[in-house]
Amino acid sequence: MANVYKTVVDDVSTTVDRTLYTTPLGTTAIFNSILVCNDNAADDDMTISIRVSNTPHPMFFGKTFSAGTTTQLLTAPLVVESGDAIILNAQNGGRLHVVASVLEVT
Repeated sequence: MANVYKTVVDDVSTTVDRTLYTTPLGTTAIFNSILVCNDNAADDDMTISIRVSNTPHPMFFGKTFSAGTTTQLLTAPLVVESGDAIILNAQNGGRLHVVASVLEVT
């Protein structure tokens, strides 16, 4: 078994579903943190989902991120299985920025 640590980033620039990360085939991903920074002067909302077998399941629906703050979303590790993905959908593009720490296990 090989372990690879990765940092995944996305400047959420559109208001449509964006894939933050898709777990490669034959791999299990363990998210240790998902940070969301709102560097704008206004609050903004975003829905964060896990897509399992091509079906999205919201984990944080319409979550508000206060202006000028950074929020840690995870309080425990999140396991994302092979072929599944983390999806972002922001209310406004260009305000929210996501940084995630992922351990890939193959």
